[in-house]
Amino acid sequence: EQFDLVFLSLLGSHATATAGAASLDPTYLFTVEGFAALFGRLAPEGLAVFTTWVENPPRTGVRLAALIIDALRRRGLNEPAQHILALRSWSTLTFYVALDAFPSSAMERLKAFAQEHSFDLVHYPGMKPAEANQINIIPDEPYFAALEALAGPAADDFRRRWPFHLTTPSDNAPFFSHHFRWAAV
Repeated sequence: EQFDLVFLSLLGSHATATAGAASLDPTYLFTVEGFAALFGRLAPEGLAVFTTWVENPPRTGVRLAALIIDALRRRGLNEPAQHILALRSWSTLTFYVALDAFPSSAMERLKAFAQEHSFDLVHYPGMKPAEANQINIIPDEPYFAALEALAGPAADDFRRRWPFHLTTPSDNAPFFSHHFRWAAV
């Protein structure tokens, strides 16, 4: 069976997410194999939607972006940024993922929705840095730059420099919420 829409809502409560309590819980859906299965169930024009908490410092949202990009690349989509739209409120970050590249009409609808409902744009193909972080201001807003870097040619360098784990969770290591990196101490 295929689906037009698959929506995965927030990972746990904000308290457990920010406290690190979920770091030892295996989460097989949030692995590259889990996303492969999820993407495999999308209808041809289907949409996968992922929402997570905005954290300070940012961990889950950036790791989710990395996982989405890795899963799209494993499907043979060499320009994953063309398949992702993202926006942010003051407390949540939402990614819209399609297996076909988003048409310009989808980007225009995203921009209109964000403007009308006081969301910040995080990513759409061709987005300029000045378009991010306009309404719910976050000092040193990380999400736009992270998506650009993870989808671009400097992804490996960005992953090495990022202070938290950005390795791709897999069925052999299904700990999506494990962000700690000893080198960051």
